[in-house]
Amino acid sequence: MTVYHPQLSEVSEDQRLGVCFIALDTALGEEMTETWIGELQPVTTPPLDGFGLAGLRAVVRDLRDEFTDAEGHPQWISLQGTGPRGPVTAGAQVPLAAASAPQLDQHIVVAVPYGEREDDGLPSAGTLAELERLKSHVTDRLEEQGRVVAHECSGGLCLVHVYADGATPAADQIKAAVTGWPDGTVKVSVETDPGWSGVAHLRG
Repeated sequence: MTVYHPQLSEVSEDQRLGVCFIALDTALGEEMTETWIGELQPVTTPPLDGFGLAGLRAVVRDLRDEFTDAEGHPQWISLQGTGPRGPVTAGAQVPLAAASAPQLDQHIVVAVPYGEREDDGLPSAGTLAELERLKSHVTDRLEEQGRVVAHECSGGLCLVHVYADGATPAADQIKAAVTGWPDGTVKVSVETDPGWSGVAHLRG
């Protein structure tokens, strides 16, 4: 999102981004800014289709209402693209932001190989059904200690992205949950990632 103010040109270039974040935090609140705004680009030229902070508040409220359910739980969207392995199909929760669950600071990736695929390397309908079963199984084993936030499949490999509370045994529970899964060896990797940078490429 681009941010303009007539006095931005009077602020040094290396300070403009911080000034813009402070302004948005004041207008929207820190959590709403971090959850729904994403990247900011300060500009010193008025945009042709710009709108003020009052309009931005309404846009953010509409986004929140559209992509969360009545209980405030994230909705899921489908994504398509191209990666190193070829065509990619993915799903991700919205919002896909650390501010939506700041206690989940551990990134757990479940790498699931699959053999049943289409000609372009994407998973078949049967593989997708198995992936959904795996996601449900992992979710059940997490026992409220984390959540599956995204998945992506390409060229015979599906990556299931989980964020969990690093102070819990969530990672060990997931490793136990995927033991013996069909279609090859399932690998689980774990890293500390409080900013959710591991799924930044899947954010809209």
